[in-house]
Amino acid sequence: MSQSESKNTVSQKPETVKSGLKKSDLKTKGYRLARVSPIFLFIEAAKKSIFPLVATYFGTSGGLQDRIFIGIAVFASLFSIVQYWFFHYWLEEDRLVVKSGIVFKSLRQVPYERIQNITSERNVLHKLLNVTTLQLESASGQTPEALIRVISTEQAEYIHRFIADKSSHIQQPDGDEITDETVLSDEQNALFYMSPQQVLRRGLISLKALLPLGILFSFLFQNVALREQSMAFLTQFIGGFHMEMWGWQTWALYGSLWFIAGVIVLLIISIAFAFLQFYDFTLNKKGERLHITTGLLTNRQATVPIKRIQLIRISQSPLHRLFGQVTIKMETAGGVTENNAMSMHWLAPLIPKSQVADFLSQIQSEVDWQAINWQPVAAKGKRRMFKKTLLVLLLAMVPVAYFFSWKALLLLLLIPYLYWYSVRYVKAAAYTHNKQLLGTRLGVFFHHFQFATINKIQNITWQQSPFDRRYGMARLMVDTAGSNQMAQPVRLFYVYDSDIKPIYQTLTKQVADSRFVW
Repeated sequence: MSQSESKNTVSQKPETVKSGLKKSDLKTKGYRLARVSPIFLFIEAAKKSIFPLVATYFGTSGGLQDRIFIGIAVFASLFSIVQYWFFHYWLEEDRLVVKSGIVFKSLRQVPYERIQNITSERNVLHKLLNVTTLQLESASGQTPEALIRVISTEQAEYIHRFIADKSSHIQQPDGDEITDETVLSDEQNALFYMSPQQVLRRGLISLKALLPLGILFSFLFQNVALREQSMAFLTQFIGGFHMEMWGWQTWALYGSLWFIAGVIVLLIISIAFAFLQFYDFTLNKKGERLHITTGLLTNRQATVPIKRIQLIRISQSPLHRLFGQVTIKMETAGGVTENNAMSMHWLAPLIPKSQVADFLSQIQSEVDWQAINWQPVAAKGKRRMFKKTLLVLLLAMVPVAYFFSWKALLLLLLIPYLYWYSVRYVKAAAYTHNKQLLGTRLGVFFHHFQFATINKIQNITWQQSPFDRRYGMARLMVDTAGSNQMAQPVRLFYVYDSDIKPIYQTLTKQVADSRFVW
């Protein structure tokens, strides 16, 4: 324990499944990927390495550097294709075994009882070649247990059925023929379905085109040749308007038109992204599992056990509030990160705020989502928050003063805003705790709600820094199975220790008395 901070931690260990390694596994050839898999392996390599290399190549001046970049790109492409001959998998009585690797060999064994989620992906090329990418996730690690890219659709369905037959977690896939009437029935009986109008609204709210457009403009302005060509084109284009003769009214008119045009382009691209990702998003509850399908050109399907849901996150931006909507995500045991495109973290990409409680009650019926009682944090927290932001501002003034001398004093004009932000932040912060869950609420402009059910909590940490002790406060942080380390955990802060201690003691007893099951 450090001198500056005291900490108490209570942990709850999950059940694990043990399996032995057979020597015969090393000699078994097993199944191979589909013959067309090198095409998909090459595409994945292109997305991860070749495209960045090409971008770098266009930013260079030529010569030996160009040949080096081209050589690296070609090597990466060939390496990805060669992987096809070194990937084998086979199904045993109690486990799936995957063997891969060229230089560094890997043999992964996945007991069927550990497999919690099966996700399949089929884009236009998959459908054209009648193949499927299959991802198997367990309740451990932040990477999939097996990513099989790619196998025939028939083989993928067989693996799904075989694992479902061996595991109580996985539901048998529907073998009936899919018709328009079946799809319509699924939509009508779905726990949640995104209509085209809702997908359109999601595109307007998300503004997802900001990131790719930002990358595009950054690339254009970093490349000397492209930047000069772009500026020459704009100069020639704008020159025809005789800008030297414009008055302020003309500048205002054309500036407004260009701004509106830019916003329209941004919205159109964002809406296109939304339809590609969330078209026909359908969430069904089948027994104790959720079945999710989504996608326009690329169709993704995932099955997630409800008991595997460890954390529920609800977010609301200013645009969400304008439309009266929220976004709901989940974190599942094992913590397969969102960086993996096949991972399913969505419960409701966009849903009216008024329907949230009823929606979550259908997923987790043991929790009374209608009876959430928010408790405010200590009012003195705004003083601590303001001091913290003021210190950051003063530290930022040092480098600004070095480069711009007295102009750094202009940053002091931000002090009223920092005070307002601190007051609003602490006023919005709240927590809730009952026999079923622990939750927090944060955010001034962007609101974030996080909920962890009691029986999913693994670790409880009580902390008290010197600053906390000065104000008689403490912090409480809980950790769930496989929670994303990059995301903000469920934590209580700016709360008096007299209020935190009873919660800590209650949670400690509940976690100690409960048995965590994946």
